[in-house]
Formats: sequence, C-alpha cells, structure tokens
Amino acid sequence: MAESSDRLSDMPKHIRPLRVADRFLQSLNQTTTTMKKNVGKTDKIIRLVVAALIAILLATGTIAVASVLGTILAIVAVIFLFTALVNWCAIYALIGASTCPVEEA
Repeated sequence: MAESSDRLSDMPKHIRPLRVADRFLQSLNQTTTTMKKNVGKTDKIIRLVVAALIAILLATGTIAVASVLGTILAIVAVIFLFTALVNWCAIYALIGASTCPVEEA
C-alpha cells in the first residue's frame, strides 16, 4: 500500500472507519500491560478471612444484606475475594505499594 493511501484523508469515506478501528485496536495491543502481583501471601490470607467473616455475618442475618451497611460490606467482601484470588489490588497499584516479597536479582 502506498504511503499516501495510508492517510485517512486520502481514503474513500467507506474505508475510513475500518482504518480508524484498526489503528485503535493496534494502539490497545501496544499499550496493554500485565497486572504485576502486588498482594502478598499474608495479605491474601487476611483478605480471604475478612471476606469469609463478612459473608458469615451476612448469611446468618447478623447484618441485614438489605441495609446500607450490609450492602457496603458485601461489596467489600467481593472486592477482597477478587483481589485475593488474582493477587492484584488496584489501590496498591495506584499508590505504588506491594506486599509481595522483593525478588532478588
């Protein structure tokens, strides 16, 4: 393909959206990063225990699921469970924290 036909202004109108979509997908592939583990073993265990305790409190009716507190705790439990299972916490990533052991080079 010639260089001049690669520019969007030189392309027929019915081809332009396809080229724009192709460029967008290529940019996604180039900027995609992997989630580096930032939740260590002890942190993972604590998150799982807290999520289990919250689930027990909600399941036994000690805290009503329909209440505001119950809803917030249910969301916290799901987040703790998810972060423990994938070993990655978005808040840790934002502040640059990690509870994983330091890898020696």
